Amino acid sequence: MLTTQTNTPSLPSHYCFQRSPIITICLEQPPPTPTPQPSTDSSRKRKRKAKFNKKRKLNRVSEGDSEYQPTGGEGAKSANSDPDDSFPAFQVHLSALTASSDYFKLLLAFNGLEMAERKVVFEMPGIDSELDPRLGIEAFKLYVDYSYSGTFDLSSYEYENSIIYKDGKAKASADRSADVASGVVSSEQSSEVEVNATQTERKQDSEEASTSTDKTAKLDKSVRYHGYEMIFIAVAYVLADRLLAEGLKQALVKKMYQNMMEFFESRAHSGCSTSCDEASCEKLHKMYNSVYWNQFGTTAQILFHATKTVTKHKTNISSSQTLKMDETPREFKLASYISTTSSPMITVHLRQSGKPSPALQTQPSAEGHKPLKRKRKNNPGKAEAHHADQSSSQASAESLNSPPLPTFHVHLAALTAHSQYFSSLSSFNGLEMTEQKVTLHLPRLDPSIDPCLAVEAAKLFIDYCYGGYDVRDYAYDMPYLEAAGSSKSSELATVEEEEEYYCKSEMHHGKEMVFIAVAYVLADRLLAEGLKQKLVKSMYRSMMEYHGSRDDLKGGNSYSEAYARIYKSTNWDDFKKRARIIFNGTRTRFLGVKGYVERYGMTPPTGHAQKAVLTSTENVAFRQPWLGKEYMRNLLCAFFSTLWSCRKHTDWSVRHPFELVEEVPGMAKPLLACLMIPEAHREDLKRFPNKDFGLPEEFESSGNIRYT
Repeated sequence: MLTTQTNTPSLPSHYCFQRSPIITICLEQPPPTPTPQPSTDSSRKRKRKAKFNKKRKLNRVSEGDSEYQPTGGEGAKSANSDPDDSFPAFQVHLSALTASSDYFKLLLAFNGLEMAERKVVFEMPGIDSELDPRLGIEAFKLYVDYSYSGTFDLSSYEYENSIIYKDGKAKASADRSADVASGVVSSEQSSEVEVNATQTERKQDSEEASTSTDKTAKLDKSVRYHGYEMIFIAVAYVLADRLLAEGLKQALVKKMYQNMMEFFESRAHSGCSTSCDEASCEKLHKMYNSVYWNQFGTTAQILFHATKTVTKHKTNISSSQTLKMDETPREFKLASYISTTSSPMITVHLRQSGKPSPALQTQPSAEGHKPLKRKRKNNPGKAEAHHADQSSSQASAESLNSPPLPTFHVHLAALTAHSQYFSSLSSFNGLEMTEQKVTLHLPRLDPSIDPCLAVEAAKLFIDYCYGGYDVRDYAYDMPYLEAAGSSKSSELATVEEEEEYYCKSEMHHGKEMVFIAVAYVLADRLLAEGLKQKLVKSMYRSMMEYHGSRDDLKGGNSYSEAYARIYKSTNWDDFKKRARIIFNGTRTRFLGVKGYVERYGMTPPTGHAQKAVLTSTENVAFRQPWLGKEYMRNLLCAFFSTLWSCRKHTDWSVRHPFELVEEVPGMAKPLLACLMIPEAHREDLKRFPNKDFGLPEEFESSGNIRYT
């Protein structure tokens, strides 16, 4: 039985265990910094005045003055903050906060009022007064996303709109009213400030009107605003410094370094002629025109005013050490969006399915066919009671022997955004929503598959809902590691045993494909179409890696050690398991030739055209009725068709393909459609069109294996 491996703390499935409580983070706007006014008094006079004001405030508090409001109270908040700005609250897993921030780790380790109320009021760090305070909210969203997925994408945040400076008149009036209310500025001084502010505003309006046309002509929405992006990185770095999140700080430094290097590259191309035809040069021109000197000054002011000076701080950054991010728009809800208070929490209990697998249903009984007998209607007696007690005791014994399945505490928005099953379940508003508990029955797998692989597949689904997954993070190879470790002695006897051990302990390519198949069946049951497409891409890449190792072996080349491990760790048993899992766990989606012709208005060739050789386009078109729309099935059949053409026939090259078709008869039609494709001499997947697998035509097998 599989011993489940504890996931690394960077995976959301680790945070979603029920033992990790949920804590609410309420954000507060920082108090405004009063504008320092020039004073003509001497230092001694200022000290006496401050001492007198302090004594006066204490006397007013003791007398019970109702007009006095302490710092940070409701009166101060209403006077100093904009009532239209609403600071959101986040419901985040406690383990996610403590793993990424030493601030929350130390605060919650104190076990004070915050832990008792499951609530932390966090005051946002003060940034430049000329910037919109909502920029800090976007920075906190970035921190929440980093806490769950270990990465972030700057294009997912609205820093361009938040960095737009406030209106001068509204800001000046708000600051003056706050100063007058707090007693910092008198009414006579406020009138003088109003005159000066009006003149300054008129001057700024004239300057903005003169440069608005040039700025609009230079900026392009298709290009990232590098200047604004650097300001947002600076704000996020100040927040990470306040939260003592060293990992996030290092990632932000790398991203800032990358942006600066891109700016220097664009500045080097600024001398080129504007009539340059190269697309890259045009992009660099737009990038250079989107950066201004005032943005550099704002970035420096944010960093140097809000961070401390650290003398012994070493940062070793190279241009190649860029943060791993996806520049394409995300297809899923961010963790910061999911963690808002509008999303309730729901508990997901995993249970093993009681249905037998289709493979077990098709097997004949060992006792043979027996005629049915008419049952007699007897009153319940001791015999029936005895059999009932025996069956219940047997069921309880099986439940005790079965491994305990984990329970997850997940945001409901994360489930409904990626699964039509949970979306329909929540819209029904039944008992599950009332109790905030869902019992999820895992799909029944092949008898030769460890059932705990379905548990690892459930963890993969939860990780995908919160930000992405990496197949290497899951314990799909633990049974093989345990088998290799138990048989390994201090000194291996032969070189073959040593190679076999390292093959089992370091690379399990066939087992990885089996795990992807299990995850695909679970995604099909949960109606998670986005995850199904990602898993098809994962399977495609794994198959192409196997083809690469197989081609090197057939060519007689001295293939690399990695290819050797890939080829040796993949066998026909894994191929058969994959086929049984996919074809027994998914439905058939065939249209048939007649239905396909009626839907797409095609006419099959008749007469002499039947004898003619079809072109590649026509051949591909008439294969579609046999392939169907279950893309993982098509991918498996395409992979098996590449193994059919053998240069020399051996026992295994003939026996295993026939056994595969006999064990899984449902793959006969799509396999025949794959064998009809031209260029049968190419023994890889590149001769098949990507639309057979539901993949875009520009999809390549190489690239980042982490899917978000």
